[in-house]
Amino acid sequence: CTSARVAVSAARLHVLPSSLAAVHQQSGTPRRATLAISLVLAVACALPFSQLVSISMLFYGATTFTEFLALIVLREREPLTPRPFRVPLSNTPLLLACIPPMGLCLLLVCLAPPEAWVLFVLTCFVAVLAHVRAHCMHRLPAWVPRLGVGAPHAASGSQAGYGSVDT
Repeated sequence: CTSARVAVSAARLHVLPSSLAAVHQQSGTPRRATLAISLVLAVACALPFSQLVSISMLFYGATTFTEFLALIVLREREPLTPRPFRVPLSNTPLLLACIPPMGLCLLLVCLAPPEAWVLFVLTCFVAVLAHVRAHCMHRLPAWVPRLGVGAPHAASGSQAGYGSVDT
């Protein structure tokens, strides 16, 4: 399952619990991650289809809006950065071309029902906490509890999960 392998990678970066990083020794199957995703999907299957569509459209609208915004901002701030693909428009026509789809994305977001917003806000909050836990704990003041995850390794001075597989 592709989603389970994404969860394994996220667990190796300490964004998800490290127990999800385990894979079966002989088959390489991410059993724990597959089980966790299956449980989440089982709960999602209990929701009415219309609610699932609303939630999906809210997340789709928000992420697609963010992608268009990143395109515009990076084109302005880092115009010379090499990219595998470049939209063949200068800044003003690119902005004008991005306005209609960004407007549709905002419409999707604005039309989302309150239940979808609750899940969206909760998910964003958890994502920010996971990011801080994985990447920013070593920058926090000494009085903030570290929880032992995401801090630089004492021996190597490197961030856990970057460029290596934890053993």
